[in-house]
Amino acid sequence: MIFASLIGRLSDRFTSHLIARRMRVAGVVNVNETDIGAIRQAQIRAVLSISTIMMAANIVNSSALLLIEVELGSLHFSTLMWAAIIFFFAAQNFRAARHFLRAPLRPTSSERGTGKIVITSVLLALFWCYPMLALLDEASLVEFAFISTMTAGMIAGGALSLYPVPLAAVSYTGILLAAALYAVLGGVTGHILPFMTIIIAFAVIILMAIHRHNGIFFLELAARIEAERQRDMTNLLLDTYHGEGGQYLWRATTNFDLITDAAPLLQMIGLKASVGQKTNLFDLLEIAGFSLPAADDGVQVPTADTLADLGGTGITIRKDGRVLKVAARQFGGSQLQASGYLGYVKDITAETLAAEERERLAMLDSWTDLLNYREFSKRGERMISRAAPGAYNLYLFIDADDLKTVNDQHGHAAGDQLILTISRQLTKTLPENALIARKGGDEFLALMQCRDAVHGETIVLELLRVLRSSFQFGKSDIAYSCCIGASISHSGQSGLAQMELEADRALYNAKSTGKRRARFYDAKIGAEIGRNRRLAMDLLTAIETNSLDVHYQPINGGPADAVLGAEALLRWTHPEFGAIPPLEILTLAREIGVSDQINELVLRKAAAVAANWPKDTFISVNLNASDLKTHGLADSILTLIRNQGLTPDRLWLEVTEAEALVDCEKVRANIVRLRAEGIVMAIDDFGTGYSSFSTFDQHDFDVIKIDRSLVAQSRTSVNSRIFLRSIHDLASANGCRVVAEGIETAEEMDAIRTIGFEFTQGFLFSRPMKASQITRLFTHDCSLQVSSDKPRPQIL
Repeated sequence: MIFASLIGRLSDRFTSHLIARRMRVAGVVNVNETDIGAIRQAQIRAVLSISTIMMAANIVNSSALLLIEVELGSLHFSTLMWAAIIFFFAAQNFRAARHFLRAPLRPTSSERGTGKIVITSVLLALFWCYPMLALLDEASLVEFAFISTMTAGMIAGGALSLYPVPLAAVSYTGILLAAALYAVLGGVTGHILPFMTIIIAFAVIILMAIHRHNGIFFLELAARIEAERQRDMTNLLLDTYHGEGGQYLWRATTNFDLITDAAPLLQMIGLKASVGQKTNLFDLLEIAGFSLPAADDGVQVPTADTLADLGGTGITIRKDGRVLKVAARQFGGSQLQASGYLGYVKDITAETLAAEERERLAMLDSWTDLLNYREFSKRGERMISRAAPGAYNLYLFIDADDLKTVNDQHGHAAGDQLILTISRQLTKTLPENALIARKGGDEFLALMQCRDAVHGETIVLELLRVLRSSFQFGKSDIAYSCCIGASISHSGQSGLAQMELEADRALYNAKSTGKRRARFYDAKIGAEIGRNRRLAMDLLTAIETNSLDVHYQPINGGPADAVLGAEALLRWTHPEFGAIPPLEILTLAREIGVSDQINELVLRKAAAVAANWPKDTFISVNLNASDLKTHGLADSILTLIRNQGLTPDRLWLEVTEAEALVDCEKVRANIVRLRAEGIVMAIDDFGTGYSSFSTFDQHDFDVIKIDRSLVAQSRTSVNSRIFLRSIHDLASANGCRVVAEGIETAEEMDAIRTIGFEFTQGFLFSRPMKASQITRLFTHDCSLQVSSDKPRPQIL
C-alpha cells in the first residue's frame, strides 16, 4: 500500500509536468492541484475501460505461443510456467477492472490507484520480456517471426491502452524496448536482427504516439474541469446548492440600485409596493427592519467598495427570528458590459435554527441544559487562563447522596427528576459567572471565581444547605441531599485538570464520612490519597509475594463450649503503616480489581491449614456475595479445596446477608451446587439493617451468624432479646444453626445461653490466632463434634 502510494505520487509529478507543458502551449487555464484527484479518477477509468480487452489479448497471445511450440516440438517447461503466470495475472487484473467499473462513480481517486496501474504495467512488461530474452537464441524462423510480431503487437496495444497514465505507458514501452535492444546488441545474429530492428523502430513510433495521445487526453480533461469550474461558479451565484424556494435573484448597479424587478424582494421581506421609488437593495432591507452587521461584529459592512470582497459567502441579517442571507459577486467592467453586482437574497431561517440547535446540543447536556463535560472543560480552561492576578478559582464536584435509593424506591423517572432538581438549584444558587456542567449520572461540576478562601467557603456552605431539601414526584415528597468536594487556588496556581482531580478527591473523602458533607482539598487529603495509592501498589506486591496472612478465630459450641471450628480472617501488616484493617484491604482490592485473587488466596491458605485439623472440625471462609453471580464458581471452589486436601463437608462459606438477598438464577444455582457437595452456607452479619426473615424463603442457608451489634444489646434491651429469640426459633424450625458473633463479656454469654444459642464466637473465648496456634489448640481436647440431631434442610 505504501509503495503504491509512493509510485502514485511519482506518477502525479510526471502527469503534472506534462499537463503544465500542454497548458502553456495551448493557452488553456492551468489545472489546480486540487483537481489532481479528479484527473487520477479519469486516468484510472480510461485505462480500466480497455483493460479487460488487453487482458484477453495477453491470454490469447501466450496461448498462441504455447501452440506454436507444441507444433514445432520445442515446448519448454519454462514457457508453460510463464504462460501460467500470464493467465493468473490477466485473470486477477480482469477481475479488478470489472469490480472498479461496476462500483459507483466517485469524483476523485487516491494516488494509490495510479500507483497500482504503474506497478501492474511494469510487471506485465517484465513478463513479456521472456520470449525475447529466453526463446530467441534457439528459435526457428517461424518462432522468430511470431515472437517479433507478437511483441510488436503487445507494445502497441499495451502502450495505447496505458497512455492516460504517462508513467505507466512509458515504463511499459521502455522495458520492452530495452529488452529488444539487448537482444539486438547481445550478439544475436542471423535473421533476428531485422525483426528486432523493426520492433525497436515500432516502439519509438509508439512512444511518439503516446506523447500525442496523452496530450489530447489532458487537453480534453482540462477543458472539462474548467467547464465544471465555471458551472460551479454559476451555481454558487444562483445558489442552486440551497434549493429553489424563498430566494430572490437580483442584479444591481455599483451603488446597489436594483436593476431587476424589486416586487419579489418586497414580498419576501414583508414590504408593500407603496414604499415609494426606493430601489436600493440595502435601503429596502433596512426599511423592513433587517439589521446589517455592525463593524465591531467582525464582519465588513457591505458597501459599493467592500461587498465584492465577500465573494459568494455573503452576510446574514436578522429580524424577529427570521434570518436572510445576502450574497453578491461583482461582474462586468469591460467595454461591452457595465460593472455592477449579481446576487441573491435567501431566507435561511430554518437552516440557521437547525445549525444553532446542533451547536446547542453539542455544548449542553440534553437533560438538564447545563454545559456538557467537553464544553465545560473548554470554557473552564479559558476562564482560568484569563483570570485576573490575585483572583481565586473555586472548583466544585457535586454528587447526589441517594440516587440509587430513589431509583429503587420510586423508579428511574423519579431519579431523573432528582437530577433535574439539583441542576436547577445549582443554576439558581451559584454566582451568575459560574460555569456549571453535568459530568454524567448524578455528578455535577462548577467553576467560578471568588474573592478569597472565606468567600469560597461561604459559597460551598450555602450550596450544601440548599441541596438538602426535597422535591415533589407524583404524590410523594422525596428528600434528597448532596456531598461536595471543593478545590480553591490562586489564579495561575493550578490548572483545570489539577483542580478537578483535587475536587474529586475531596468529594471522595466527604462521601466516606457520610451524607450531606462538604470538604475542601487540603494537604491531609493529599497525604491520605498518597497513602492509599502506596497501599494499593504494595497490596499488588503482597499478593504476588504471598505476604498476606490469615488468622483464625475459634467457633465454640456444645455444653462445654469446645472448639468446633474456626473462621479465617485476612491480615496484612504493612512495613510502614503497620496493621491494615481487613475492611480497608478489601476496599482497596475492589478499587484495583484484585478481589478475586484475595478471595482465592484466603480460601487456599485456610483450606491447606484446616486439612491438618481433626476430621470433625470445620473452617469458615468469607465469600464476596457478588461472586455468587459468577458462572462456574462452585466448581472452582470445589477444585481448589480438594487440591489442598480439604473435604467439602468441612467448609463453611459466609456471605453477607445484605448482598445474599439478591434473587438471581446464577446465585441460586451456585448455592444449590455448593450445598449439594456438603459445603455449609452461612449468612454473615444478620441483623445489621438488612435483616429479613424472607431470607429463609429466598435461599437455602445452613447457618445464620448474628451480628455483634445485636449481641451487645442483648444484656440491656428486651427488644433485642425478643428479636434474637425470634431468629433462633425460626432458624431452628428451618433446620439452621445460629452462631452468636462478637461475644466479649460473661454477661453477654449468659444472655445468649438463656435464649438458647449453642454456637458462639468472640473475644471472650479467644482472639484471632496464627495458623500454628490454632493447630496446637486442636491437638488438645477437641473431641466434641457438632450435634447431628438437627436435620440438614432439604435442597430444593
